[in-house]
Amino acid sequence: MTYAYKPVSRDARDTDPAAEAGQAFMVYDEDTLDQEGIYTCEEEAKYYCDMLNRPVTDNPAPEDVHPDHKM
Repeated sequence: MTYAYKPVSRDARDTDPAAEAGQAFMVYDEDTLDQEGIYTCEEEAKYYCDMLNRPVTDNPAPEDVHPDHKM
């Protein structure tokens, strides 16, 4: 599976509360075209794509760890 993101069309924004406020980005699986989620900013969509595309065997990145759980 490879995930990508793209700007959401106006029709999709009208049906998704998270996207109504303005520009939104959809994260989707490029192989199956299944939608993973809609995000309100490009940086957030890119972050989720990077996280989903990372191999399962990778250790968590520092930004994946909640600040309260850091040692």
